[in-house]
Amino acid sequence: MERKYLEIDKVIEYIKQHIYEPISLTELARYAAYSPYHFIRIFKERMGVPPQYYVSTLRLQHAKDLLIHTNLSVRDISLEVGQSSLGTFTTRFTNEWG
Repeated sequence: MERKYLEIDKVIEYIKQHIYEPISLTELARYAAYSPYHFIRIFKERMGVPPQYYVSTLRLQHAKDLLIHTNLSVRDISLEVGQSSLGTFTTRFTNEWG
């Protein structure tokens, strides 16, 4: 595997460890030691999707699991996965899983 993919693999682990915290593209690019533009290109090459989409998808998957396996309200789940706007969360969730 190429070195750039090893760095992206480390970023993926970082994302998973900090998934419910605000994660900026600049922060991820800095963690991988790339410019934001180059980081997006390499990440998409490795994962098939841009980094922001990857993070959003992980959060929505967790929200789906919470909806299925807990009695938390939709509002509480949206906050749990880092969405402060219930409307935005509902729209994104519906677009992904609806």
